[in-house]
Amino acid sequence: MIRKIFAIITLMLFGGINLYAQGHQGFSTSSKKAIKLYDQATVLLKARQFPEAERKLFDALKKDPDFIEAHLRLASIYSLYRKPQYEKEHLEKVATIANGNPKYAKVYGKLAGVYFNEGRYDDALAMGKMHMQARPPEREAKQTEWVMECAAYAKELMSEPVPFVPKEMDANVNQFALQYFPVVTVDEKTLIFTRRVGNGRTDTEDIVICNRREDGSWSDPVSISDRINTEMNEGTCTISSDGKMLIFTSCSGERKSFGSCDLYVTYKVGEEWSEPENLGKTVNSSAWESQPALSADGRELYFVSDRRGGFGKRDLFVTYRTPKGIWTPATNLGKEINTNGDEVGPFIHVNGQRLYFSSNGHKGMGGYDFFYSDRKSDGTWGEVKNLGYPINDHKDQSSLVVNATGTTGYISIDDLHGEQPESKLYTFDIPEDQRIPNRSSYVAGTVFDLDTKQPLDAKVELYNVANNTMINTVVSDPENGGYQIVLTEGEQYALFVSRKGYLYKSIPFDYKRVEGETPKPVHQDIYLEPIRTGTVTRLENVFFDSDSYQLREESKSELMKAVKFLEENPKLVMEISGHTDDVGNASYNKELSKNRAKAVYEFMVSENIDANRLRYKGYGMDQPVVDNDSDANRQKNRRIEFKVIGDQYN
Repeated sequence: MIRKIFAIITLMLFGGINLYAQGHQGFSTSSKKAIKLYDQATVLLKARQFPEAERKLFDALKKDPDFIEAHLRLASIYSLYRKPQYEKEHLEKVATIANGNPKYAKVYGKLAGVYFNEGRYDDALAMGKMHMQARPPEREAKQTEWVMECAAYAKELMSEPVPFVPKEMDANVNQFALQYFPVVTVDEKTLIFTRRVGNGRTDTEDIVICNRREDGSWSDPVSISDRINTEMNEGTCTISSDGKMLIFTSCSGERKSFGSCDLYVTYKVGEEWSEPENLGKTVNSSAWESQPALSADGRELYFVSDRRGGFGKRDLFVTYRTPKGIWTPATNLGKEINTNGDEVGPFIHVNGQRLYFSSNGHKGMGGYDFFYSDRKSDGTWGEVKNLGYPINDHKDQSSLVVNATGTTGYISIDDLHGEQPESKLYTFDIPEDQRIPNRSSYVAGTVFDLDTKQPLDAKVELYNVANNTMINTVVSDPENGGYQIVLTEGEQYALFVSRKGYLYKSIPFDYKRVEGETPKPVHQDIYLEPIRTGTVTRLENVFFDSDSYQLREESKSELMKAVKFLEENPKLVMEISGHTDDVGNASYNKELSKNRAKAVYEFMVSENIDANRLRYKGYGMDQPVVDNDSDANRQKNRRIEFKVIGDQYN
């Protein structure tokens, strides 16, 4: 990551070599030897021979220590080298030598930026004020005004700090020189991140994985797969909520690619990952793509690209996966998110409603800060908000993920003060007032054959029954039958599980928010029964008002699944059975149950199911599945069932 950030800054600052050039007229020195050495340095700079140019400039300063233009050239070189202390040293010498000379007023603007990036906000404001008093050109004035605005904002954030106590992760996790861009699965049992064993040019990036032990500690990181990691660079990955799809960045090498770095996808079956595939031209370009972030449902992919046509050097983009598994052409997230600076490190929370990212273009404290934006009801992104101080400071904050409940953040923190840069992984508690309004957890389990008890690969779909919207769909693992799917608070859900040759199963989840309680995962094993005469499934999500046989709107998800089941099994003949509890008159209950079964029958016929394939019958209170000795049991007895009564319809 540090190497990549350095590359960003290098590209930004190459133009800075000419930032302070004054031409051959009006030099601050009368020493011809100093000017000659300066001119030689200029030629070397154009040839990108920076060390040689640096030596020539120092030779020029030996001839005249007050040679302002030589100091400015050196400041530009050190800005390019990312050596801010040396850059600042020469800028401060210029400020002293110039002594208010308006010809060199831009040095005050530059120092304002340097002090801002050091977190010296008062000094930045003072230098900015001196620059503005010299009435600089409009472009310079706008840059300095922005620095001053950010410095004032940073002071405001520091006056209202948020709680932040980062906890370094286990030593065996942080065993490499650099580890960054963490990814954590929805159950927080698996941690994936990018690592480099050293800082040399030959030290490439790889993706590693570790698992949480029973005692809460982490296992040693190991390569995620030899199919994913190569001798070249692989890193910055994202994983689907069920852990079955991984999208990662790969640079150069023998893989099919369209640019310097592309995004690739691989799928997990059992314990093995498939051969990675390039996501294609609709996502990747001839430029640079990296840092993917996949939504929990696997249908939205956010990433960073430096392709042309954006708002800044690096922008955030999104692509959508169609029901056929095809990714749509990537689109820029727009000016609400992207700026004329750089946006990196996107992370879409599993609730699908909050996007976290890093930016050096939004108002912040210097370098890259963490920000977030919440999705509005119309699908667009809302106001961008800074996570605050001291989560953010004047240094770079560039990789953050947040757990499903919105309570814990995983970040990498850089240490650039030693001889070699380091980066380690930490966790921290998300401040209360920044936590997501609708927290998430998950439902997980295994799909089995009811008869053989063998695991099955089956389609598992999650629906919001209130608006008949499909939230997510996964396929249980063909080897072990396991599945996992995200649940977000605040809704009533239905889980539909289906497989060819089996009667489908529906399971309701009323997952409303409970104040003061953390949402807990749900374990749900599912047993599918092979289709045969007499098999019964309960339509769990068919609803009626009390003493009514009018179908409620939220029944539609279940009813349409039943219709689809009949369409996929055209030879089946089904009985729709209505049942009640034992409260009330027996004859009344039998009539009510019959009318409710009839309402379901009429809905299916209205959806073009042949009426001759359907029967409906009301059983009233005659066939309870449990004793009517509690409210919970009575609710179980109030039901609509779907029973196979024939399989040879012509």
